[in-house]
Amino acid sequence: FIALANTDEGMNIEEFEQLWSEVMKKHDRFRFRVREDGKCFEEAHKPLREYASEVPHPQNPIEFKARINSFLTSPMNVKEQGWEVSLSSGPIGTSGAILDSEDLMQQGYKSETVALFRV
Repeated sequence: FIALANTDEGMNIEEFEQLWSEVMKKHDRFRFRVREDGKCFEEAHKPLREYASEVPHPQNPIEFKARINSFLTSPMNVKEQGWEVSLSSGPIGTSGAILDSEDLMQQGYKSETVALFRV
């Protein structure tokens, strides 16, 4: 996962698409999935939005740990897509993903965005 501190309300799907489209240009493997016969990879031809989902932000570190566990252990159909990301934004410090969030609040940061990836 990655956790980002923000001075505004946090990153949404549209902002993630802008950022991640550059990654997909440079690393084309993110456009591929496992072919139906399972023998090789093929391009998925899916819009970036279908790889990402926005979910409610965890309200405490216990909820965040449970979300990570659930996200990483639930099945993913690699014949549909080779990766996915789950985004959430909320008040800084609530998820426990950012250490020293109190110091960041004193510097003007108001929210955090947590992105859970799996490939």
